[in-house]
Amino acid sequence: MKKLIIICLVMLLISCQAQKTNDSSLLTEEEIVSAFIENGINLEEADSTKGDVFGYKLNHVKPAVYKLNAKKLYIFEFKSEEALKKGLNDFDDQTAAMNLVSFRTYEKQNILIFYLHEQNLSSKDIPYEKEIQETLDRMIEG
Repeated sequence: MKKLIIICLVMLLISCQAQKTNDSSLLTEEEIVSAFIENGINLEEADSTKGDVFGYKLNHVKPAVYKLNAKKLYIFEFKSEEALKKGLNDFDDQTAAMNLVSFRTYEKQNILIFYLHEQNLSSKDIPYEKEIQETLDRMIEG
């Protein structure tokens, strides 16, 4: 009887551990888009144009592309935070010698976002920059 209780306890602990490492702590593109919409940031689905460096695959992940008030927003949904870091390294490698339009990078857990605001880099008032960051900050981490 004592052995059975120990085995049950061990099984319970193993199953709890499996839930802890489950992907439920990861965010999805849909959750990000919903959070934006709930906070008044209206996105329209868009297509990536040929040769668009922000639309390249990063660490084998192709982004979802949206328009935010005629400016493009790219959302990458990686399988882990480590995969996101590798994706950022891919981006740095792919664009090292390029002259890119002005953009802002946002990270939230496994989500990477590029917002192509195309404003002057010294501009202190970039449209939607504050709203995007506040929306991401409000999202509960898994």
